[in-house]
Amino acid sequence: MSAEHAEKTAIDPGALANLRSLNVEGESDFASELIRIFLENAPGYIKAIGEGLAKRDLKAMSAAAHCLRSSSANLGAYQMRDFCARLEDLGLSGSFAGAEDLLKRLEADFKKVTQELKRELR
Repeated sequence: MSAEHAEKTAIDPGALANLRSLNVEGESDFASELIRIFLENAPGYIKAIGEGLAKRDLKAMSAAAHCLRSSSANLGAYQMRDFCARLEDLGLSGSFAGAEDLLKRLEADFKKVTQELKRELR
């Protein structure tokens, strides 16, 4: 994907195309099932990251960021993945420095990701 295209979308269409290539005829759309699960679970992980930050609980913040990082990457939400990786790294390094800003950026990107993923549902 070109850098120009990456700036315009929150989701890498190639990642979704790869998931759709795994579909089996006559069965539910695999990518749509993953999108539904992601849209259902991601808000809870984002909330858990915020709660970990508010309670100064590095382990909770890092664990929630780790879970969300993986699912974001699977769907091609690479900016979200990167924010989560940075939050996870902060937790593992014992620091909250910059975590509030990263959480705000994660939340903003999640809104974009949500809009794009909802258009992809079949």
